[in-house]
Amino acid sequence: QKSKTDNLLLQQHITRQQILMYGLITTAVVIIIAISFGYDKRRKKIKQESDNAIRNSRLQTSQKIHDVVANGLYGVMNELEHGRAIEREPLMNKIEDLYEKSRDISYEHIPVAISVDYDNRVHELLTSFANDKTKVIVVGNQPAFWSNVSEFQKKELQLVLSELMVNMKKHSQASNVVIVFKQENNKGYINYKDDGVGFNADRNLGNGVNNTVSRIKSLNGEVIFEKSERPGLSVAISFPLQSNKT
Repeated sequence: QKSKTDNLLLQQHITRQQILMYGLITTAVVIIIAISFGYDKRRKKIKQESDNAIRNSRLQTSQKIHDVVANGLYGVMNELEHGRAIEREPLMNKIEDLYEKSRDISYEHIPVAISVDYDNRVHELLTSFANDKTKVIVVGNQPAFWSNVSEFQKKELQLVLSELMVNMKKHSQASNVVIVFKQENNKGYINYKDDGVGFNADRNLGNGVNNTVSRIKSLNGEVIFEKSERPGLSVAISFPLQSNKT
């Protein structure tokens, strides 16, 4: 009887040892699987973040090339085509400025010259697209308007206005262009309108328009592209004023 009891106790001890061993093995396997899964998930996340960073960098570089170099060159081409009197020195200065900016295109910050008389700079930018076939009218572009706009906003808005005018010149075939600047309720408004062909409903918005939307959103503003029954395009831009904050 004692022998049977001892054998039974021994068997129970062996069974507990086996259960403990199987439990440890199972736990180890689960931990290894969890670690492997977590590592794989983290590796995929890092790869995704890296891919996103590369894609965003490419998009930013593409945007910089489009905004700074392409639009700048188009402005020079427009001046060569329609300028009544071409002065060599100012034209060479513009080309040299574009060359310097193109060299710095890989850097995060591309300087855009901001002058004290910013209203004059904007006026020169907009009216440089006027010629015998296209009349450009600018309303409300006064120092009082720009005094409540930050330097960052000025830089972004300058690129947006340049994009709108280049788009007009290349696609709209407009005879008349009107750009109105005004302030209401601590907000700045820029309304653009032309009598060109406007946007085709089936036409996919290009990089220029997408860049315009992206830049206005970076100002916490809104941009609305409107097309009425009459020919032409209307663009309404609004953004919060920031006074002299940078």
